[in-house]
Amino acid sequence: MGIVREDRINVFHWILEIKNIYGFNDITALHAIKLFDRFLLMNKGLVIPPMQTLIASVCLCLSVKMHENCILDFEQAAELCQKQCNIKFVPEMFMEAEFKIFKQFNFNLN
Repeated sequence: MGIVREDRINVFHWILEIKNIYGFNDITALHAIKLFDRFLLMNKGLVIPPMQTLIASVCLCLSVKMHENCILDFEQAAELCQKQCNIKFVPEMFMEAEFKIFKQFNFNLN
């Protein structure tokens, strides 16, 4: 079982909202969404709903690192996640998730 359509739409709207708040480029948000979709597809049924926000924010952090002249650090991402889903993730969880995403994609993101 994968992500529920409504949850996926909510995640996408959330990424676009953050893009607008921070003034990120459209390609940054689109790439974050692509990373999120690919990660969920490769881990079908393993990403429980509370973790979807964490994965989405890590995908956004990675996309920002690739496409922007700034970074969205893990502390900022943790605050954004807490506002979105009322769960406080620690920065170490973001580092672990980032490592898993990098490892799974082997840096080939095209």
